[in-house]
Amino acid sequence: MVDMDIGNTNLELKKNDLELIEFDSSYGGAVIRSQTSINFLTKKKLYQKNINENDKGGEEIFKDTWTNITIQKTILLSEIKSFNELDMDKY
Repeated sequence: MVDMDIGNTNLELKKNDLELIEFDSSYGGAVIRSQTSINFLTKKKLYQKNINENDKGGEEIFKDTWTNITIQKTILLSEIKSFNELDMDKY
């Protein structure tokens, strides 16, 4: 079974609403296949891919890829209907 875990989200209070400042997710099950961390304050994204093909769980070896992201509009908590439906692929 492969799961997507929306592990951490960090929010900051701005003008009577909360603004998304960080978003973390992982893909896999007992073995993490990849992890993504997006920091909206620094405008950077970290993608980590597990390069240990024979991993049985707990033996992940990650290759890090950093990219700069462009943010058109901040994401406010009041605009989020479901964290599972947030489209982070555009970053």
